[in-house]
Amino acid sequence: MGVCKDAKYDTLKGVITPTVYLTYAQHPNWLRRATFEVRTAIEPMVIAGAIRKAVAEIDRNVPVAEMRTQEEQIQQSFGLERLFAGLVGWFGLTAALLVAIGLYGLMAYTVTRRTAEIGIRLALGAVGGDVEWMILREGLFMVGIGMAVGIPAAFALSRFVRESLYGVTPTEFL
Repeated sequence: MGVCKDAKYDTLKGVITPTVYLTYAQHPNWLRRATFEVRTAIEPMVIAGAIRKAVAEIDRNVPVAEMRTQEEQIQQSFGLERLFAGLVGWFGLTAALLVAIGLYGLMAYTVTRRTAEIGIRLALGAVGGDVEWMILREGLFMVGIGMAVGIPAAFALSRFVRESLYGVTPTEFL
């Protein structure tokens, strides 16, 4: 039996718990919990057969059920977070698309409703660029209000997302 420094062993997230290493015969659930770590300079899966053979030479009762690289293990441990991030990303893209469609629809309605006014302005000598700027200014005003409300709300609500993020802060893009 031995005691080691606290280490991230089962998961990269959460609290680091004290770790104690026992021989596999001392642990009651050793068949389900035995882990071997092998460091190699070559491709890890190339020597998988040699590792199985070495373990069998030491004790034939120890099964080598699953072999994976540390990178694969890390990828597996973040599976739920990756799914969550992907879903949030798709929901964000869908929301942005709906906002763009809604803004386009609102601007199209505004221009249609003001067609007579635009015609009168042009007939009285307004330049086309001035009329375009008048319509564009209204759209930019709506976008500005949306950003003025949305950005502070996003920063205020980011503290609720903090628990879902590992190793980054909600405002890290700054």
